[in-house]
Amino acid sequence: MRIWDTPLHPGLKLTLAADARLTETSYLDDQVWELSAGGGEPPALAIQTTYGLRARAMRILPRFTENEQSVMDASEFSSPVKLRRFYPNYLLLNYAPFPEIDVQLEFWVPTSQSLGGRLLITNQSKFPRKLRFDLAALLTPIEGERMAPAVLNSATVLAGSSGGLFPVVFMTGGAQARHSPFPSLSMDLALLPGESCTLKWFQAALGGTEASFTLAQSLASHNWEAETARIELLNSSQLEIYSGRADWDFALALAQRNATALLQSRSPHLPHISFVQSRQPDQGYSMRGDGLDHPPLHSGYTPLDLLYMSQFLLPGSAPLLQNLIRNFIHIQAENGFIDLKPGVAGQRSGILATPLLAGIAWQAYQNTQDRNFLEEIFPGLVKFVDYWFSAENDRDQDGIPEFSHPSQIGFEDHPIFSYWHSWSQGVDISKVESPALCAMLYAECSALIQIANSIGNQEALSPLEKYSSTLRSALAFAWNPDAATYQYWDRDTHQSPSVEKLGQRNGPGIISLHHHFEQPARLLLRIHADSDEIPKPNVTIHGVNTTGQHRIERLTEDQFRWHLGLGTHTGDRVYQSIEELDIQGVSDQDYITLYRVGFCCPDQTVILPLWAGMSAEDEAQEIIEYVIKNPDLYWHAHGIPLCPQRPPGADSQACLTVNMLWNSLTGLGLLNYNNQDLAVELTNRLMDVIIRNLEISGGFRNAYHADSGQGFGERDMLHGFPPLGLFLRAAGIQIVSEKKVIIMEKHPFPWPLTVKYRRLTVLRQKDKTVVIFPDGQTSTVEGSSSRVVSLEAISQAPQDDTSKSGG
Repeated sequence: MRIWDTPLHPGLKLTLAADARLTETSYLDDQVWELSAGGGEPPALAIQTTYGLRARAMRILPRFTENEQSVMDASEFSSPVKLRRFYPNYLLLNYAPFPEIDVQLEFWVPTSQSLGGRLLITNQSKFPRKLRFDLAALLTPIEGERMAPAVLNSATVLAGSSGGLFPVVFMTGGAQARHSPFPSLSMDLALLPGESCTLKWFQAALGGTEASFTLAQSLASHNWEAETARIELLNSSQLEIYSGRADWDFALALAQRNATALLQSRSPHLPHISFVQSRQPDQGYSMRGDGLDHPPLHSGYTPLDLLYMSQFLLPGSAPLLQNLIRNFIHIQAENGFIDLKPGVAGQRSGILATPLLAGIAWQAYQNTQDRNFLEEIFPGLVKFVDYWFSAENDRDQDGIPEFSHPSQIGFEDHPIFSYWHSWSQGVDISKVESPALCAMLYAECSALIQIANSIGNQEALSPLEKYSSTLRSALAFAWNPDAATYQYWDRDTHQSPSVEKLGQRNGPGIISLHHHFEQPARLLLRIHADSDEIPKPNVTIHGVNTTGQHRIERLTEDQFRWHLGLGTHTGDRVYQSIEELDIQGVSDQDYITLYRVGFCCPDQTVILPLWAGMSAEDEAQEIIEYVIKNPDLYWHAHGIPLCPQRPPGADSQACLTVNMLWNSLTGLGLLNYNNQDLAVELTNRLMDVIIRNLEISGGFRNAYHADSGQGFGERDMLHGFPPLGLFLRAAGIQIVSEKKVIIMEKHPFPWPLTVKYRRLTVLRQKDKTVVIFPDGQTSTVEGSSSRVVSLEAISQAPQDDTSKSGG
C-alpha cells in the first residue's frame, strides 16, 4: 500500500466514519467526524463533529507541553502535519510538535457511535525530554452539559451531554484530569533518547453515560495492530496511480476513499450493502428514529448514481457492485417496475428507474466472471426493459418510450422540464421523446444481448434486437443536420419546433388568438399567482385538432403542477390552430402566459448516443466538430455545461453546471469515436477544476461552473468526485483483474503513467506499455497498438515470444 507524504493543507477537510465493509453501520445514528488542520476556537489540529446536529460542536484536540510551552495549533508545530494513510474509517498523520519530538497520530472509527485515537511519541533527540500530553474535549451543547472530568468505575474520564447523547472520552494508562485551560485527560511523559511511548484513547456517544463509557472501555481492549492490518488489507484493492502530478494522484486516491466511505449497511428494506450521496458531520441522525426524515442526499441511490459509483468500485470491489445491483432487483414489482431511488429505510420515489442496470451488471461481470450472477439477475432486467416499452412508458406505443420525471436524467434544474423555475418552460417530460433515453435503452438492450449470449439464453435475443433496431431508427429521425446534433421531439407530433409565446393576460378573461400553426402544436399554460393562495383555475380552450375538427378542451385545477405560486400545465392534446382561451378562477393580479411547447435549448444529454455507440460515424464526427468542440456551445474552460444556450433569465449556475458524471459519459463517447486527444483535453479540464476547488474549499463539490470554475453544492458529494473512469479510459488502460489488462490506443500524457492494482503494475510510456504480473512475468506492448494482455496468454506463448521477458 502506498504511504503518502502529503502536507495537510489547513483548509482540507477529511471525514471519518464507520466502514460498512467492516462493521454494521447505523443508518439512524451515524456519527461522522472531520479532521481539521487549523481554524476553530481555539485554533488547533482537531477531530470534530456535530453528532448529526445534536451538538453545535464536539472537538477533540491533542495538546503538547514542554518547558511551559504548549502547542496545539498545527501552524505552530516544529514540522508540518503530513498525511500518511487515509481510509474511510482511518487516518495516519505524522508531525513534530517540538523539535526532534516525532508524533505518529492515528484516528480510527470502529463503529457508528465511537472514535479512537493512538499516538506514538518518539524522542529523536540526544537528550532526555519531559513532556505533558493533554487530550482536550470541547463540547458545545445545544441542550446539555459541557465536557468535564468525571470518575466512572475508578477510571478518570471526560463526560458531557447534548441532544440526548452522553459522550465519554477515556484514555488508557491512568490519565489524570485537568480543568484548565480546557477539560483534558493528561499524561506526563519522560522519554530517553530514542525512546517511544504509546497512548490510546476512545470516545463513545450513546444515550447514557454508563453505556458510552462501557463502549469506550471495551474498544480499548481491541488489538489495534490487528484492526489496522484488517483495514489495510480491505483497502488494498484500491488503484494506486502515479501520474506524474502529485495533486492528481492525491485527488484520485481521495475519490476512491470517499466513494467507499459512502457505503451503508444492509437493512430489512434493502438486503445488501447500499450507499448515500454524502456523509458529513451534520448528517446521519434520524430524529424520527426510522430514517425516513433523512434529506434526499441520504435517502437512497439511483442507477445514474450507481453508474458513477461503479468506476470507484471496479475492479477491486466488483462483488460489492453486484450486490448494489441486486438491491434494485430485490425491490422489483411483478410487472417489471423498479423504483428509481430505493433507500435503506424503505424510501421509494415512485418513479421508474433509469435504464442503466444491465450495463453496470455487464461491467461487474467482466471482473468477476460470475455467470451465476448473470443468470440470477437476467430475468428481472429483461422484465425491467419490457416495462419501459409498455404503454405506461411508451404512451403513444411507437416503440420509443418517454421519461416521466426530470430526476430520471439527473438534472432537476432543467431549462425545458423544470416546472419550479420561472425561467424554465416547465414542459411535462412525458410529452417528449428524448435522444438520451433512446441511448440508455439502446445500451441496456446491447448489454442484455451480451448477457443472453453469455448464459446461452437465445430465446431472449429477438425482442431485444427488435427494441434496438427501433431505437436506432428513432435516433436517425432525431438528427438535426442544421444544428449538427440530436434534438428532443414531441411525443405525438414527432416535430421539434421552437418555443413560441402566444399570448398573456392579467386576471380572468379571454386570450383571443386565432392562430394557425404550420405544424401541430402542443400548448403550455403558466400561471404566476400574485398571492400565497393557490388559484383554482378553470380553463376552456377552443381550437382545431390535426384532423380539422373543432375541439373544446377544459382544464381544472388538478391538472396544474404548482410550486411556490407558479402553476404549469402541458397540454395533453395537440392543435392545428388555436382560437381562444377562457380563463376563470384566478385573481385579477394573477399573470397568465400561453406558449407553444418548443425545444430551442438543447442540453448535454442529447449527445448521449455517442456514449451508447449508436451514432452513425458521420453524425458523430459532426457533433464532435461543430457542437462539442465549439467554445460557444459545449467547449468551456472547465468542462461541458448542461445547457450552454440558456433561455432569457435563466440561472447561470444551473445551466452552466459541469456535472462529472455527464462529462465522463461525453468523454467516453469521444473515445468511442476515436477522439482520444479531445477526451484527454476534457479530462485535463475536469481535473484542473477539481484540484483548484480541492485547494480552495478543502473538498470536492457537487458541481462546478463551466466558465468560472467555482464549485457549488454540498461538499464531498459523489457526483463531484474526479472522473477516475474517464481518466483511465483516456489513458488507454482497463484493468480487468490481476491477471488481465486491456491496453488501448496511444499513451496520451506527456509523462509516464503507472497504475498499480494489488500486485499488478501497468507502466505506460510514450512508445510502449509494460505490464508486470504478480508472479514477475512481464509483457510489453509496443507503440499505440491495442491488445488484451493476460497472464494466461503469456504462459501459453512460445518462450522466444518477444512480448515476454523476465519471470
